[in-house]
Amino acid sequence: MAEIAIQTPHLRYDNPSKTATSFKIGNTFCPAPSYLPEIKGAEDLSVLLDNMQAIPPGNPILIPANRWSELVQPLSYQLNLYGNMPIRDFIQNYSLIYYDPPEFFKGVYGETLLEYALSGKPNNKQNFKAKLKNKDVNGAMTLIPPFFQPFVEAQLFTISKSLAVDPIGTRNSDVYRAWLDPRINDFYPAYVANNVNMALKSPNTTIIPPVPQLRKDTPDSIKRRILSSNAATSRICNDMKKDSKQVLPYFHLYIDLNIFDNDDQNNQNTVFSLLNAGITQGNTYNNYSGVALTLVGYEKVIESYRSTQLRNFISEIVNICHEKTPSLPVVLPRSSWYGLYFADYGIQAFSSLLNGNLKYSQGSGGTISPNNRFGRVPIIDLCIDADVDYVKKHLSELDEFPHVDGLPTIPRPEYFMDEVLYRTKFSKPLRLIHIEEARRIRKAILEGTINPAKHYFSKSKNMYLQNL
Repeated sequence: MAEIAIQTPHLRYDNPSKTATSFKIGNTFCPAPSYLPEIKGAEDLSVLLDNMQAIPPGNPILIPANRWSELVQPLSYQLNLYGNMPIRDFIQNYSLIYYDPPEFFKGVYGETLLEYALSGKPNNKQNFKAKLKNKDVNGAMTLIPPFFQPFVEAQLFTISKSLAVDPIGTRNSDVYRAWLDPRINDFYPAYVANNVNMALKSPNTTIIPPVPQLRKDTPDSIKRRILSSNAATSRICNDMKKDSKQVLPYFHLYIDLNIFDNDDQNNQNTVFSLLNAGITQGNTYNNYSGVALTLVGYEKVIESYRSTQLRNFISEIVNICHEKTPSLPVVLPRSSWYGLYFADYGIQAFSSLLNGNLKYSQGSGGTISPNNRFGRVPIIDLCIDADVDYVKKHLSELDEFPHVDGLPTIPRPEYFMDEVLYRTKFSKPLRLIHIEEARRIRKAILEGTINPAKHYFSKSKNMYLQNL
């Protein structure tokens, strides 16, 4: 490794020019930029377990906070029953980041939110439906974990329709206002404490807490809730530390990039003010290991010719975080290739779901077209996501996809006959090409290349990235 210039508790500069960095999760420093795969459910977990050879030790992985215990419980049972199992290596070898899909607490996700709130348990969903069918709304709501109740209640009309029972209530209003429900004051800390208790059982963990979305029309009451949610998470993590073991959370901002509309600098200044107020260490409860920015609307920003604003915005946030004492890393969940681009501007990590999406899909699986059920294949260098028809055409011309160590280059013929096989053996494993892309960008930074990510994307076929 190149000479280490400076090291703080959470951020390390790995070369004298202070351009290459590493960031710490738990007890592990991870080289930046890093790609953080995000697990959605059992299928994604099985894909990562089958492809651990392509994931560097210590690499951070985003896990669904409210589903994690249900996902690992059957695997842990197998571990106890049979001895050495991949799940043990997975938990021991990687840095796990607890993360709830923030869109669930802002938009109308109906049945998808219900399934997540019920930890993916089919029996609970069936019982919930039965109670709604019998007009026992109160009984149905008792099945929902308390923190999720205000958000589920705000979507009962959509949920009841999707479950094919008589519609309940009126059409959904603005879901994010459920954050102002007074019950959140009690429910939120209890939910976070449960996640912290789970996180303490793994060697390298952190938490990105659920927070309301900040957008151009956000009222002051929601802004206060953003700060109080982060502060509550910090306090709970501090209060629950055991001996030398403590989970240090990330300060989380979930931002709709419509804050750039009308070139209103006040909205951006609001973000900077919230960030400064949140991470300035005035007491024990402003103690974070990093800052997570979940941004919505990358493509709209580019289409509206506001790329320069976005670059300046990210740069200012990085400057604020890196200049704090102690310096804090910045990660961009749900950013995919856009996040990798901002490695040129000092961010430490980027992520995406294994299907390549930047958020969960709204509506039921029945609305997904047959071709899309196979998933999309990311193509390194071209930086595009290819559907199954594109893949067939590509293979007829070039025989295989570019080689990346540890990953498949060609799907077997039987994969085209089975969407699950195609996803689990080909399209989702290839999402890990982002690890190789991040390695290349880091190598270029250490060699002194200026803006290596911009240079990489200038040769891609992705029109959005070319214009960023």
